[in-house]
Amino acid sequence: RALLSDQHPELVFLDVDLPDGSSLDLLRSDAFRCPVIITTGHPQYSLDAYNWCTVDYLLKPISPATLFSAVGKVKQWTAQSPVSQRQAAPAYRQSLLVPQGHQQLPLPVTQIAFIIGQRKHTYVHTREGSVFHLTTPLGQLEASLSPQQFFRINRQYVVNRSAVLGLEPYFNGQQAVQLLGNKEAAPLVSKNRVQKLLAWLEYGAASYPD
Repeated sequence: RALLSDQHPELVFLDVDLPDGSSLDLLRSDAFRCPVIITTGHPQYSLDAYNWCTVDYLLKPISPATLFSAVGKVKQWTAQSPVSQRQAAPAYRQSLLVPQGHQQLPLPVTQIAFIIGQRKHTYVHTREGSVFHLTTPLGQLEASLSPQQFFRINRQYVVNRSAVLGLEPYFNGQQAVQLLGNKEAAPLVSKNRVQKLLAWLEYGAASYPD
């Protein structure tokens, strides 16, 4: 992690298995500010790697053609990114890979109603009422979603703007957020965050336009 901070690499090839443990902990800690290509002999990490916004996932043994294709994806992403954002995360995702039995299925982000983070677990609730469990931390998942469409109302909840049905006054200036498909108590927004929420609901941003 110190090396990443000091050297500022433009691209990282990350082997899952390291002498001192798994490199996936680095991905979970959001230590990277550049494209990451995973290299491993284990296919079972592909779902997590996708949800952590890695550019590609290469299974060993890696052929020259596969390596060339992965580097091509990095070049394409770099060319499409503004210079000021080339060390930031890739473009906001359009879907999540979610577990469904023995399969991994793409879930369009437009179908997400809200996301709940509980300690090391993240639960994606869809507009139709389905719930999917992911190992991606809530903060990292939030960073990969468009801030115009998704907003973190408190420590546990990230909500889709189209799934917000209304707000109800609560104690001490808080607001209870009524969400599509939510069967639990309405999550609360603190008084000092209410104005940002209102601006986001109206303008698609957490601040008022000039």
